[in-house]
Amino acid sequence: MRLVSVYQTEGAEEFLYHLLEERPAVANISHKYMPSEQEHRAFMRSQPYLAWYIIYDDEDCWVGSIYITRLREVGIQIMESEHRQGYGRRALRVLRDRHPGKLLANIAIRNASSVNFFVGEGFEPLSITLELQEDKDVGPIIP
Repeated sequence: MRLVSVYQTEGAEEFLYHLLEERPAVANISHKYMPSEQEHRAFMRSQPYLAWYIIYDDEDCWVGSIYITRLREVGIQIMESEHRQGYGRRALRVLRDRHPGKLLANIAIRNASSVNFFVGEGFEPLSITLELQEDKDVGPIIP
């Protein structure tokens, strides 16, 4: 398994857009709607993260992405077809080697699998952020 910068990978924009399409709504924090391909490309061209990588498997196939923000926040997404293969754990270890120091993971509270993943990797809960949407009946927030 290896990580390669999305900014040096031809076809990364399309692959990352496909990953974004696969992402379940329960995982979204900042996305209120699915961006257009043009919006997605503009976001990528802005180079919003300290580092953003394509995750390659041992066969040199793309299986996901991982990034670290300038605030040291980590985000990982693995293709649905490749879930539970250990790619997230392995990619996180490579990222930690490349970017040592404190890391944060902001996770939507309803995304129990991501919460469990990061806690299993040694991350500790710091806070819960809540949002009130005037026009939406949210219901219970604790799974």
